[in-house]
Amino acid sequence: RTREETLETTKGLRAQAAEMGLEYNYDTMKAPNTKKAHQLTKWAATFGKSQEATEGFLRAIFTEGKDLNLEQDLLSVVEAIGLDTEQAKQVLVSGEYAEAVDQNRIEAGRDGIRSVPVFVIDDKYMITGVQPIELFLQTFAKAK
Repeated sequence: RTREETLETTKGLRAQAAEMGLEYNYDTMKAPNTKKAHQLTKWAATFGKSQEATEGFLRAIFTEGKDLNLEQDLLSVVEAIGLDTEQAKQVLVSGEYAEAVDQNRIEAGRDGIRSVPVFVIDDKYMITGVQPIELFLQTFAKAK
């Protein structure tokens, strides 16, 4: 696929994201290896900031065009959520949480998860990708 073809196919996703107040800039997006971002998210969880880290890393990729293969772009997210960048560097250097991230990926693969986003409801129903709110409501009703 050409770059132009790829951007054309993402128009629908950008429109759906915009409806939810999200800005997706596929024209500047880079596709990083997210293992280090996942490690830092696990570390951020120890401070009660996993949600902020997740949102920060997604914003960095989809909206800001940052390259999470680069340490400075990873650390800019850490700093933005109010965590210590020197401690974050130590997490990356030590490989802390790397094994836990690898285990999560193995478990996700075993559970049939191949892409993100994915939502598992009641350990029984799986919704993948960007879907209409109606599908979530129907699934929640079935899970009762």
